[in-house]
Amino acid sequence: MCEFNVFLKKGDEEEKIAENIVKVHTYNQGVELRDPLGVPLFIKNSIIENVDVMSEKLVLIDVSNNSKISEIFSGK
Repeated sequence: MCEFNVFLKKGDEEEKIAENIVKVHTYNQGVELRDPLGVPLFIKNSIIENVDVMSEKLVLIDVSNNSKISEIFSGK
């Protein structure tokens, strides 16, 4: 089974926040992660930056300090 290690990116730094994640659901307020037992972990003010199945890595971006999502992706 493919289980992800999840990292939260704040600026240029990444912090590992979860392991063994098998389900991810996005909401307007953030991202919900679930482990194999279905235990939820909700990360407020975050969006998915990328998912790498080969390395089993999922990166979220903390958007709590950004007024516009477009600024995050354009690098402004």
